[in-house]
Amino acid sequence: MRQRALSAAIFVPPLLVILVLGGPWIAAMILIAVAFAAFEAMRLLGAAGYPVLVGLGMAIALAFVADAAVSVELTGSAALLIAVAAILAAVGGFGQGEPRDGIGKTFGHRFGELTGRTNFLAHISPSKTYAGLIGGLVAATIVMVVGLWAAGAPAWQGLVIGPVLGLAAQAGDLAESVLKRAAGAKDSSSLIPGHGGILDRVDSFLFAAPVLTLYVLTFLR
Repeated sequence: MRQRALSAAIFVPPLLVILVLGGPWIAAMILIAVAFAAFEAMRLLGAAGYPVLVGLGMAIALAFVADAAVSVELTGSAALLIAVAAILAAVGGFGQGEPRDGIGKTFGHRFGELTGRTNFLAHISPSKTYAGLIGGLVAATIVMVVGLWAAGAPAWQGLVIGPVLGLAAQAGDLAESVLKRAAGAKDSSSLIPGHGGILDRVDSFLFAAPVLTLYVLTFLR
């Protein structure tokens, strides 16, 4: 807990300054974060026994950021569509009992028995429970209802996108858990003391953001 508090005291003030400065400062921050997260992901894949080209992986990740940054019209953005497809592929692998299968055989549909158990996909993350899953969905729904109402959009749509976003965020967390379990790692890195790496902080966001973007472009424009 002390490490977490210290890390927050060190990292949060510069982050707030960057958000206030806006524009290119935010873009630079995102590029740096993506570079670190991509490096961590490539390192985990390598530790899991997969041949990786770290430089190429980082370049592809940064190219996705560039595509999002320069696209005037995101509806046809290849990066957005690929991101959503990757989410669906990752979810398809959650039922695999062996973490390495969860990466390599993403279209396996053996999800196992879920009903009647307190734990939720315990073979991926033993700490996950149904209570936590439901709590996350409720919280996401409340946040979206309030957020849409504050933005002047139909608040009732939060009842639709809220649970979907909650599930996407849970999927992101589980996807990284599959990767870390296959690599035999507790965290993606030790960059942020008490928190792990960049990937540990943004795993849920990486899955939720494309889903929210696609929903907004489709239903709220």
